[in-house]
Order: sequence, then structure tokens, then C-alpha cells
Amino acid sequence: MTHIYRRLYIVVLLFTVVFPFSAATRYHVDKSLSDNGNGLTWATAFNDLENALSQARAGDEIWVRGGEGMVYKPSSAAGFTLRSGVKLYGGFVGTEQSADERRHGSRYFEFACPTVLSGDLQADDHWDEVELIYPMAGDANHRSDNATHVLTIDLSSASATGNNNGYPTVVDGFTVSRGHADSEGEYGGGIFVRGSNKAVGVYRIENCYFAYNYATKGGAVYVAPEVQGINGDICLINRCCAYN
Repeated sequence: MTHIYRRLYIVVLLFTVVFPFSAATRYHVDKSLSDNGNGLTWATAFNDLENALSQARAGDEIWVRGGEGMVYKPSSAAGFTLRSGVKLYGGFVGTEQSADERRHGSRYFEFACPTVLSGDLQADDHWDEVELIYPMAGDANHRSDNATHVLTIDLSSASATGNNNGYPTVVDGFTVSRGHADSEGEYGGGIFVRGSNKAVGVYRIENCYFAYNYATKGGAVYVAPEVQGINGDICLINRCCAYN
């Protein structure tokens, strides 16, 4: 009997070593901070959203502080990229311990502290009530240097993200603005959802406001044909508003 218990203990220990538990991580982003921290608390938040996006893996969350002047821009015209299985939340004051503590008005996409993702890289966009944001001859509205997609949700690479268990990919609580996908075959100025998600999870875009985005198809959001619902679950765009 002693030998049986000993063998059982060895087997349990072996599985503990080979298959360690990996807890999900919550990253915080606050561009008002002068120092770039490790992202694990509001006090030590990243001051650059791209740092958090590069660190996060499937099952992780990224919380992004909003408020006056809190406009986050990508470093290149390629825009931000959200990996499969990561949940990206905006609309925070910077003290919350739960996403449910975020405050919004009677409409879910109107947050008290809006978090803006902008594709206007040079801060030189122009529009008027007649032309709005439609591409003008000679680029009179200065949008040709904008990000093609403000945010790309990439569902294609399960191995790189660790999303082999069907984690949903979530974007919730952002104002997404000034993407400009005007070339032939470029779709989704605000958010572009791409990649086969057969081996991973669904996506959800919720409580977002889209403004001043342009594309040949899908100014606010474009979902590529290969993206689909899986395992009886559905992909959805919920409680959002678009003004383009």
C-alpha cells in the first residue's frame, strides 16, 4: 500500500511540474504618467498602449484610462493590433478595481471618462459639414497620413497568443476615430476584424462610439469573411454607435 501511495505522489508531482497553472494578467494603461511601469496596477501602469498590447496573451485583460485629453494613437499607419483572446476595456477613471465600476450615461457608449483611440497620427485632420470626411482632391482634409485601421482584431494565430481554449476577444468602452482605409481593397477604417478563428474564440465589440472613420467598405467596422461563430457561440457588435 505504501508503494501505491508513493507512486501516486510522484505522478501528481510530475503533472504539477510539467503543467503549471498560468493565471491571467490584468494590465493597466495611463498615458498621463511620465514613467512607464510594469502595467500591473494603476499606479504602475504602462503609459503606452502598444506596450500592453505586445505583452498581453489569451485570457489577459487590458484596462485603459480615459478622460480629458486621453487620446491614444498608434506609432504607425498600421494602427493598433489586438491579439486573439485578449479583452481590451476603456472608460476608466484610473481607480477602478472592477470593470463594472466604470460610469456611463443613459447610452452605454457614453462614458464619463471616454477613452479615445485615434488614427489621426499628425493631428491635422480637417472636415466640414459639406464634405465631412470624404477623400478630397489634393488631400485637402489631410487624412492620407492617418492610420489605415485604428485597431485590428487579429483572430488568426492561436499558437502565438496561446488562445487554444476559446477565449473571447473583446473591445469594450472606446471612442474609435479617424481611421482612413481609402485604397483599393482596404476595409475597416475604425476596426478591422480578420483571421480564421476556427481554433480560437469569438469576438465582441461593445459599448463603443465610432466617429470620423472612412473606408471603401466598413468605415466604422469591417469583419472579414473568414471570421465566424464557433462552438454555438456568436460574434457580436453590441450597444455601439457610428457617426462617419
